[in-house]
Amino acid sequence: MLKSRLFATALLALLVATGCSSAATPSPASTPTTPTAAATPTAAATPIATTTPIATIKTPLYIDFANFTNASAYLKSFGDGFVAAAKTVGFNIKEYDNNLDGPTAVNNANLMVQDKPDIIIDANGVAGVGDAMGKIFTASGIPCIAVNVEIPGCPFANFVTSQAGVDNATAIAPIAQTMGFTGKNTTVLLVQDAAGGTELNDVQRYFYTTLAGLMPGLDVVKPADITATTTTIGTTGIQVDGNGTIEDAFTAVKNVLPTIPSSQRIIVAGMNDDVVQGAERAISDAGRSSTSIFCGQGGSTVTVGLLRTDPSWVCEGTTFTAFWSEYVMAMVGAYFEGVKLPDFTSVGQAALTKANVDQYYDSSGNVKALPPLVAANAYLAKVGILQKFGNIPGLP
Repeated sequence: MLKSRLFATALLALLVATGCSSAATPSPASTPTTPTAAATPTAAATPIATTTPIATIKTPLYIDFANFTNASAYLKSFGDGFVAAAKTVGFNIKEYDNNLDGPTAVNNANLMVQDKPDIIIDANGVAGVGDAMGKIFTASGIPCIAVNVEIPGCPFANFVTSQAGVDNATAIAPIAQTMGFTGKNTTVLLVQDAAGGTELNDVQRYFYTTLAGLMPGLDVVKPADITATTTTIGTTGIQVDGNGTIEDAFTAVKNVLPTIPSSQRIIVAGMNDDVVQGAERAISDAGRSSTSIFCGQGGSTVTVGLLRTDPSWVCEGTTFTAFWSEYVMAMVGAYFEGVKLPDFTSVGQAALTKANVDQYYDSSGNVKALPPLVAANAYLAKVGILQKFGNIPGLP
């Protein structure tokens, strides 16, 4: 099974924060924006529309949707969100279970084509069968949307892991500096999942490279210089493999801590919440919590709680996984209003701090608002579907 990497954040990176080792990691979808301020969204994009509508919205509209798997409670809730969102906007939806299995996903692709829906939405967790699925959908002439893992020929909805790293670093830099962290007295400790691939681990790679540009004294490198085999980043960064889990991250960080002088402060970032929690436990056991700060990635109820209550947990990247369905339903609506869907559409993501967490989450850790639209999804504002959910501020 996919480790809890995909969904807990990325879905497979967000999402794959919960997945299995056979799950695919999507290729980079877009270039991260240059940091200015942590909470400043990128500029809105102009929608790409056809001169003549591709189709006319009809009632009823039929969607066939294949979920990663319904065997996992977390991933089943993801699929349930799509069913609920479709009902909210008045679309009919039929669900299939890909079971995190390549042959099952291909079989479902054929079954959905035979069902002849108006559009197909597919969340497939196995990279090796994406090409085969893309050929099936393309030959059928039925429009499709791929979620979290790319399928050739299908517009792609996902979050941007590299942008998460940029946003998290931009959020934590001023906090760290206010707390006395400098490029000279700080070691940046990154916790990766080496088996997860490049895209999943872009979170902490871009975190370091962005932070180095914001905290003078940290050794400057390029993201490509930090690979799965990297263990040291100049003299100011260390990377360990947490294998996507709390236990393995705890062990890896426990083993490396003696190499970091006790006089050094530590900033920790990782590819999901589990590895950062494992790192925090190891650092706490070593008696170094008072000189360490942490930035999680996932936005779980537990880590949003830590952001509120733990003085050392000062940053939390979130991708609002349970609400991806809203963006995808808006993509469906846009398509049937004549919009030529771009190759990539971003779902919501944000870097949380103690200062802005209440903007997005209630006191129980439940999402109460999504971030403003950005360049990679701004075209959805004109469709009118996101407005039905009432949780994105600033929509017309």
